[in-house]
Amino acid sequence: MLCVVDAVYGLTVLDNAMYVLSPGSSIIKMYTADTLSPLGKSIHVEGMRNPRDIVACRRDRQLYVADDWNSIWRVSADDHSYAKWLPTASTVEIFRVDTMSLTSTAGYVTVSLSETVQHGRETTGARRSNATVRGRAVSRR
Repeated sequence: MLCVVDAVYGLTVLDNAMYVLSPGSSIIKMYTADTLSPLGKSIHVEGMRNPRDIVACRRDRQLYVADDWNSIWRVSADDHSYAKWLPTASTVEIFRVDTMSLTSTAGYVTVSLSETVQHGRETTGARRSNATVRGRAVSRR
């Protein structure tokens, strides 16, 4: 089966599932990674406005979605529950997420267009320190 997607802003693979973001959509589309067949279900993240990038963590089976440049959602690959991970209600800093990547040790790196970026541990959301490098913030777990 041929699968055609209008525009893709991000995709990631976890096990045999491929998760795909489209601009301006609150839906994460799901396909089989080997045949690209639709899985017949999608994940609707209420409140997500304009997803920009997505990464998957094999260790905790979570998807992390950068949304509209200034927030990150954490979405369970198993039960599709979700929460706005950053910023939280106690967060006052504004940041712009450009791209995200995940290290093999289940840490993550976020490269931002702003001078600082907040980040946390995947399971607890605890904040860690930031580093600014030539106008881009690189955060490591």
